[in-house]
Amino acid sequence: MKQSLLLLASGLLAAAPAAAQGGSQPDIVDALVADGNYTTLVAAVQAAGLVNDLKGPGPLTVFAPDDAAFAKVPAARLNALIANPEALKGVLLYHVVGGELLAADVLMGGDATTLAEKDVTFTANQEAFVNGAKITAVDWKVANGVIHTIDNVLNPAQAPIDIFDAVAGQPNFTTLKTAIEVAGLKDALKGDGPLTLFAPTNRAFEKLPAGVLQSLLANPTQLADVLLYHVVGGEVLSPQVVAGGTSPTLLANENVIFNGTPLGAFVDDARILVVDIPVQNGVIHVIDAVLTPPSPNLVEMLVALPDFDTLVTAVGIAGLGDTLANGGPFTVFAPADFAFDAVRQGSLEALLASPTELAKVLQYHVIAGEFFAADVLGLNSASTLIGQDVTFSVQGPDVFVNGNKIIGFDVVVGNGVIHFIDGVLFPQ
Repeated sequence: MKQSLLLLASGLLAAAPAAAQGGSQPDIVDALVADGNYTTLVAAVQAAGLVNDLKGPGPLTVFAPDDAAFAKVPAARLNALIANPEALKGVLLYHVVGGELLAADVLMGGDATTLAEKDVTFTANQEAFVNGAKITAVDWKVANGVIHTIDNVLNPAQAPIDIFDAVAGQPNFTTLKTAIEVAGLKDALKGDGPLTLFAPTNRAFEKLPAGVLQSLLANPTQLADVLLYHVVGGEVLSPQVVAGGTSPTLLANENVIFNGTPLGAFVDDARILVVDIPVQNGVIHVIDAVLTPPSPNLVEMLVALPDFDTLVTAVGIAGLGDTLANGGPFTVFAPADFAFDAVRQGSLEALLASPTELAKVLQYHVIAGEFFAADVLGLNSASTLIGQDVTFSVQGPDVFVNGNKIIGFDVVVGNGVIHFIDGVLFPQ
């Protein structure tokens, strides 16, 4: 007796006991033959020499592709497989698990080892899947086990893989693969999980502003933060996303927001293009944009960084805190404390005592817009917020602004980017 998984899952229909089916039960092979919807599977079992195995005492669990499932396999491939009994045997045994797995077991998720000595993976939300093949009918009890019907033929060459390997094996995720490796997160995404990855495509990375991707790849720590913001602990499947709400990411104290709309499902501002791709250690959703974790603003970052206390104090005295915190985007060339210490004795004190002049000096360190390292290297000069230009030069591996060395590049914040310099810039 084949039963609907949704009915079983909802508790509306219980599995029928053997006695209710009347008389003796057929074995797996005889049941498939008698049903009439599994003629290709039966022919394949015969060609592979597995009839006696599937008529044995068992118990066995068979995930049985019906004729419609086999019809999805290209004819040339199917014919070649049937002509190769050993290869065919391997494929068919990948549909068989030793022991009896009922719907309740499948709905728990997890893995099971097949008679082909490779695992299959079960996932379930409103429907249940084995390796991505939908289980369309369950708990067909037979004399030597149980049969579940599936809508695709399982391929042992596509046995379950982890999140990283799933991404690495697809041409649409080469940038994501590189980013994961650079950030040192490969092992984390190959771990036990379960995890949910919102995976940006190559095109999603291409949408980033010029220079952002290069900047991130040059800063593994910051890159790791961005990628961890794409990962949620546990399995978050499409019904939960569509229902809305939030989930904590692996980036500490940061949540992503889900939203189901008539235009589709979204995580933050990214549209989810493909949902519920099952993998061995979780699930993958494909998204059309790179998620950006909430970032501190320019002032918050300068406060958090060591060795910029004098600059933070000066920003406050000059009354520029609100502009640098809420305006932008800006590029700031930030002098470290030792740069201010090098200012001629008495000059710094006088400057700090004159908020108007101090504001003019500080704004000479700020350019409207975001200019990353790659952009700076292509500039001869740029206009600052006071309308005067700063000039750039390159000497060997070093880059200078008005003769002051840029000692650190590309600290990206919510409203701009910061570069560190070893001297204070003074306008004319």
